[in-house]
Amino acid sequence: MEFEFHYDETKSHEQNFRDWFRLNTAERSYERRLGFEVKDYTLKEAREIYENMWGKKLEIHKQA
Repeated sequence: MEFEFHYDETKSHEQNFRDWFRLNTAERSYERRLGFEVKDYTLKEAREIYENMWGKKLEIHKQA
């Protein structure tokens, strides 16, 4: 399975977050099925991680 997120410039920053969160949750579920002990991020944790990774995209769009 491939769990690689690609930021989609045609979508809003929020929609990209939702896509990233959904993909991340699916990846963690798959890892649990393989026997790894991983928990899903809370929405707050996920938002913080996402903004650290992709928040610069939002700033670029605001400047354009």
